Formats: sequence, structure tokens, C-alpha cells
Amino acid sequence: MQPQPIFNRRQFLQIAGMSAASVALAACAAPAAAPSAPAAAEGGTASSQVTLTFLTGEDPRAPIGEQPLFTEWQKATGVTIEWQPAPSSSLGEKINLMLSADEAPDIFIGPRNTIKQFGAEACLPLDDLIAEHAPNYTALLEEYANDAKDLRAADGKMYAMAGRNNNVYMGWMYRKDLADKLNITQMTTLDDWYNYMVAVKADDPNTHGVGIYGDVLGVVYSIKGAFGIKGTMNDWMTQVDGQWVNASILPGARESVATVAKWYQEGLIDPNMLSTVEWEQGKEKWMNGTSVVGVNDYLAVDSYELQIREQQPDSKFDIVAVPPPTGPDGGQTELYNFTGFAGFGYALGKNCKDPVAAVKFLDYIFSEEGLLLYSLGVEGVTFSKSGDTYEFLPEMKELVDQTVKEGGMEIGVALWKLYGIGFPFFSSKAFPAPAPYNSATIGFTVTEEMAAAQEMGAQYQEVKVPAPAFTQEEQDELTQLNADMETYQAETWVGMIKGDVSMDTWDAYVEQMKGLQVDRVVEIWNTAAARG
Repeated sequence: MQPQPIFNRRQFLQIAGMSAASVALAACAAPAAAPSAPAAAEGGTASSQVTLTFLTGEDPRAPIGEQPLFTEWQKATGVTIEWQPAPSSSLGEKINLMLSADEAPDIFIGPRNTIKQFGAEACLPLDDLIAEHAPNYTALLEEYANDAKDLRAADGKMYAMAGRNNNVYMGWMYRKDLADKLNITQMTTLDDWYNYMVAVKADDPNTHGVGIYGDVLGVVYSIKGAFGIKGTMNDWMTQVDGQWVNASILPGARESVATVAKWYQEGLIDPNMLSTVEWEQGKEKWMNGTSVVGVNDYLAVDSYELQIREQQPDSKFDIVAVPPPTGPDGGQTELYNFTGFAGFGYALGKNCKDPVAAVKFLDYIFSEEGLLLYSLGVEGVTFSKSGDTYEFLPEMKELVDQTVKEGGMEIGVALWKLYGIGFPFFSSKAFPAPAPYNSATIGFTVTEEMAAAQEMGAQYQEVKVPAPAFTQEEQDELTQLNADMETYQAETWVGMIKGDVSMDTWDAYVEQMKGLQVDRVVEIWNTAAARG
């Protein structure tokens, strides 16, 4: 089991490579001239007048309409889209049912794993179409060739075009005002963090140190790098010297569990984290002062402080994001790495009436022009440009702020609602908008403090290790084997953290994992990887 938090709405959007903090056009402004539509490829099936159906998710607070993102995209490609929006809460289920019934529209966006699973049964293979008609997406695949391997199904073919998520949004943070009060100046090692939590609890017994959206197993995962376990985990599988291994039985896993057990048993971790602490509950504990340390969304650095100071203008409440700590032997703790190709992708139903037109339409959003449209809107309508500096227009900001206040919604929702910019069910070649485009967002959708935290955190992200493509038989066997292993691992580790199970039984835990065929799981992974 990979003990990462269950995704809240913000995390879902980030993982999918979707923007939760984008900006939008002024409602009353006339659209600027659209880029010229690309010509149909010679010998292709794209017609000059083509209408395609497109199934996508939709937030009920921001329904698809005539927002410029949708209209300008169609104008730029010469393709008319009949949108088929589905509520975000039921999109995954709808995709499954649709593909099972062979009722896919021309274009749809859905979970990449689902699309890979169905493959040619319900979707068109895209390799040749992309090579011939999608130069922008071809360039993206070449730029991220290693990550692109994960886009392929077990048959080696590609069935989805996914955008890129380059966001860094989770890192280590603490209440610096409390550190200042107690004259604590060093937060470098895990021991420093432990000593800080002990000192804060001695000063105020109501505190409990670590508090995150998630559970104690998420804390174990967060400190694994300090004990030599590196890279992203896929069911605790990672690579060591080019071979897949199950890291949950390595000595470093034992040290990670033992560290969290010490913290928990000394009252330095939120006791509710034996099970999942939801986002709002976790936020409340930071706001009331009981949580003082966490591996949290960098959004907390901004939003928690702002809300506290609205209520208590003279408060010294100060959350600071800092580099993650090192372990006893200098091992560097790493940060969750959610970068990579989005978890959702664009796909074509196997009965798509005009595959060439569909792929050319999708390729536009991966162009530089498409990225600019998706991220900032239309020049002269949403933003202005001076040299390499981009800035949102004052009237657009005013309208967005007004919509946020009147609608009681997050800024991201207001932006989608007004103009579709950063629409959360689409993705482009990069999210968030890279330099120099991001000059428009800092100070509006992102504070300078949060931008600095993200830039710092990018230096400490775990290295992405894409999982190999499994055959259906391999996937079925893994599902069966992992079910028992995940349950046993989680129950044993939680027991150790609580103190109900002695850390001295670690060797017995490893033997039981082997009895549950962890070695067979490792064999399957390495066999799949050897196929390339």
C-alpha cells in the first residue's frame, strides 16, 4: 500500500494535471482574434467542417458554456464541439459504464488507467495519429521520454493524450512564531524537529506536534528518504540498482515506522491520525494551535495565516515552509512528487467519426498558443504583455474578486465559471504556467511566499519511477496478492505505531510478508519491466 493521503478536491485536480488556480477573461470584453486554424493534413480524413462530441467532467458551479477557452479553442482548430458534460462526482463511473457498453463519444477525458485497461476494446490507438498529426504532443513525448513510458497500455500502444503537471505543492512546515518564542533556531534534522515538538508540547500540553491531512502511514512515507528509501512508491515498490524491490520490508522502512511510533507514543502526533484525518478537520487543528508541524499543502502557508489574521489582526501566527529534514546518517527526506503526465487523459472512442480532426483539435491545447490560452486567456482581454512580463488586466481581476465574494467560492472556481481558463478537467503542456507566463499569477492567484515555497520544494522532490505496463493477467494476480499484503502491512504498522505490536517483531512481519508472496509481486514487476 502506498500510504499517501486520500485525495481531496485540490489534490485530485493537481494529480490530474488540472489547474485549481487559474485566471479568466472579463465577461463583457470582446474576444481577441483567434489563432488561425491549422490546415487538414494531406490524405487525412479531417474535413473543413467537422463536428465532434466531447465528454468531459463539469463542476456544477461553473457549467460549460460560451467561455472563451472553449470558443477560442474551436475557432483556432476549425472544429465544432458538442460538449457532453458529466458531474465530476460521477465522471469515473460514467466512463467505466460508457466504455463497457461501447458507447464512447468521439473524444472523452477520463482516468488514464481506465483507458489503458479498456484499450482497443473501446478506444482508438493514437501512436500513428500523434506521429502524423500532433507535432506539439510529439514534442512533449520526446521531452519527457522516460515518463511517457507510463502512458502505454500492456499492448505497447498509447490510447490517451495527457498533459503535464509540474506543480510542487506539498512540503514540510512548522509554526515559526512558537520556535521564536522558545528560541529554537535550527530545523535541519529529524532530531531538530523532534526536539521542537517536545519543547512546544512542554510549553503547551494541548499541542500534539504533527498534524496533516492523512494518517500516520502518510508520516511514515514522508520520512522514508531519511532512512535510505528513495523515489516514488507504487504499492511500496521502487527501484534499487535497476531492479524493482518491495521497500516495505527493507531496514529503512523499519526505521521509518519506529520513528513515527516514538513520536506518536510521546503524544507528538494527532491521535486521530490512526485513521484518515480529512482536510477540514486537519485545517481546524492548525487553526486552533494543536497542530504545529506537518507535511502539508503549501496553500496552508497562505490561507491559514490569512484567516487567523482576519480574526485576530494582532496574532503572531506564522507558518513557514522549509527544506525537509535529514536523517541520522544524513539521508535526505524527500517530498511527494506529483509531477508527471496527468492522471486523466484525452482519448478517442473507437468509433470516432474523424480521428484526424480530433487529434489535431487536441494537439492545439499542447501548443504554446494553447498553453497561453489555457493559462492566461486572450491578450488584450484577460492580460497584457510587456517584454517577457505578463500581467492580468485590472478589470478582469476586479470581476474575478467580485465573483469570489458574491458566490462564496474559491478563486479557481470563479475563474472557470467566468471564462473557462484553467478548466479543471482539461490539461495542457504544463501546469502551473511556466515562466514567463507565471509572472501574471504571482500576487493574484499565488502569493510571493507560496511561490517561493514551491520553488524551494522543487529541489527536494522524490525521483519519479514509472511503473511498468502489466498484462491483464499480471494485473489480476497483483490485485489479488496486494489485497492481503496491503491489509496486513497497514494493520501491523499501525499496531507498531500505537505500541500494541512490538518493534521487536519486525523480522516476523517480514517473514509473514514473504508468506503472503511479496517475492512473487517483485517477480511480476521485474518481468513486466524487462519487456520494456
